[in-house]
Amino acid sequence: MTKPKSNLARLPDSGLRHLRPATRAWVERVRADWALDEHHDRLLQLAAEAWDRAQEARRALDVLGLTYDDRFGAPPLVLAEPATGNLG
Repeated sequence: MTKPKSNLARLPDSGLRHLRPATRAWVERVRADWALDEHHDRLLQLAAEAWDRAQEARRALDVLGLTYDDRFGAPPLVLAEPATGNLG
């Protein structure tokens, strides 16, 4: 069941250009189907950004593996994904 659309101002769509097309489409579907207050709209955008960032980290880990040595001999990618909570 969907809620009626809100008349409240939305964040500008230009604020979504940095999202992957599939993620941007998801945000647009949620916005079309649900009445979101401004603070909910901001949380939706943050969730979309976090999703894209987690997917970027996953792709990098898939390609590079869990560790590689940077110029200091440290494995930086291992630190990229724990913040997403997706280490399964």
